[in-house]
Amino acid sequence: MAVALLTTLYGSLIANWLCTPIANKLKENGWKFACHSYTHNQYFKNYTATMKQVKYDTERWKKYIEPVVGKTNIYISPFGIRFNQNDERYRYLVSEGFNIFCPVQKNPELSLYNDNIIMTRFNLDGYSMFNSQKYINENYFNVVD
Repeated sequence: MAVALLTTLYGSLIANWLCTPIANKLKENGWKFACHSYTHNQYFKNYTATMKQVKYDTERWKKYIEPVVGKTNIYISPFGIRFNQNDERYRYLVSEGFNIFCPVQKNPELSLYNDNIIMTRFNLDGYSMFNSQKYINENYFNVVD
């Protein structure tokens, strides 16, 4: 997200100059990067993202972010959105090389398909600690402690 913000504010040359050395150091230390979209736009949140918007977002990520962090096959969906397997937007993301898809879901799920994997994630943040305290206490840690 920081690279996207810098790219928007200062242009790709400055963003690359500032962020590439940091990303390279992180990779040297074993970090892996994933795509979390370029815009994280609200249309993902309310499931109204059109094919045109998904393509625009993905093309921007590949143009501005991928050169900094490197190629990745992991897509961590914005707002935890989960497209159906046959949805053209999902098929487009798979065709762009994102074959590990991580939407948000309380219960862990791993689904294997011929050309992709869906591995759900639980969004462990302040919002979920407030609204899902019982679930977190039972499955992760005591929120109050």
